[in-house]
Amino acid sequence: NSRLLLGLEGPMSQAELHLLLGRLLAGVRHKSQKGELRVPLPVGYDYDTDDKVVLCRDEAAREAVATIFRRFEELGSARQVLLSLLQDGLDLPRRRPKGRVEWSRPTLASVYNILTNPSYAGAFAFGRSRTVREVGPDGVRVTRKRHKREPNEWSVLIRDHHPGYVSFEVFEANLARLAANANAPKGEGGGAVREGSALLQGLLRCGRCGRMMRVGYSGKKPPPGSASPGVSSRYVCNVSEPYVGVGPTCQSVGGRGIERAVIDEVFAALQPAALEATLKSLAEADATRS
Repeated sequence: NSRLLLGLEGPMSQAELHLLLGRLLAGVRHKSQKGELRVPLPVGYDYDTDDKVVLCRDEAAREAVATIFRRFEELGSARQVLLSLLQDGLDLPRRRPKGRVEWSRPTLASVYNILTNPSYAGAFAFGRSRTVREVGPDGVRVTRKRHKREPNEWSVLIRDHHPGYVSFEVFEANLARLAANANAPKGEGGGAVREGSALLQGLLRCGRCGRMMRVGYSGKKPPPGSASPGVSSRYVCNVSEPYVGVGPTCQSVGGRGIERAVIDEVFAALQPAALEATLKSLAEADATRS
């Protein structure tokens, strides 16, 4: 028995655990494909006695969710929706452990999660994220990371599964609008071109905290032919709540001085290349004459 315990029973137990896990996962996938898998519901929904997804009885919670979609349709930006909620002093409900609902100050993440959750479009979605296993630098430790999938990569998507706050077409349009509002990925451009004369807008980062610095302007545009400097720019970094636009200032710097320094450095870097190009042109001109 000792030899069996050391030689066979241990591997056989591990194999049985593997088979049990495979059966459980297969059952989860089977129920999800039929839309019968019981999953945690977002705020605004509840299960009835027949395990059907229905709108919650809390009228305030339903109105809060509907307000998010109405304001996004009107304003077209998740950040603008957040600012309007903060300006009106409105709170948002959140689903806590054990199903209890709490009201708290809205954040950009809470607004974004409501807008991008297919449950609010009356759809049942499964497999919206995937787990990736990675071996650490030591070659032993294994870490797991969850990555979101695109809607066309979801394992299961059943439309008209339960009552929705918006139609699925509106949900897809909201996703497209949010994607268009997002900043361009690294290496693919610096975002949308904005108004203003600042030379380094969208390029300057704070040397203290690493955040992108914003641009502010002061003064009035001078009339044509005037010697007045007119509008001046200033680069500002806000430490807390950069998306909301409030909080203490990390640091700020005048635009003219730093832009002049950057221009001087650019010309200093181009000067050797300019001299080399000039010498090459002169040599080619001498060769042509001869």
